Amino acid sequence: MKKFITLFAAVALALTAFAENINPNQVPNSLRQFVTTHYGKNVTITKAKRDRKSGGFEYEVKLSNGAEIEYGISDEWLEIEDHNGVPEAIVGQTITTHVKEHHPNATIVKIEREYPGFKVKLSNGVKLIYDRAGAFLRHDK
Repeated sequence: MKKFITLFAAVALALTAFAENINPNQVPNSLRQFVTTHYGKNVTITKAKRDRKSGGFEYEVKLSNGAEIEYGISDEWLEIEDHNGVPEAIVGQTITTHVKEHHPNATIVKIEREYPGFKVKLSNGVKLIYDRAGAFLRHDK
């Protein structure tokens, strides 16, 4: 009986751990508005996945310009990867200014919400860590 309960729990966990592909029209309005605000009306969501989490859903979307966004339960981005450069309005002025001053030939191609704030990857491969206010903390490996 103990093995059955363990197996049942493992199967249940596995079934809830996988994201499901959904129609891009099924993503929340807040995510569609986020894309329009930061990428313009001509960039659309071409692929979408929904992942059930405790308290709601997280979404992963791919945009027509190649950018990818992970969007959280609390209607905020979790991670954005854009080889054309993550829009400055998303990154924030403090981080943008620091990158321009210390890495003038690089662009921000990825940003993640990560404790204690943000992890940023530049086009030159450098990874930087910032606090929630955007103050530079250190280089990451």
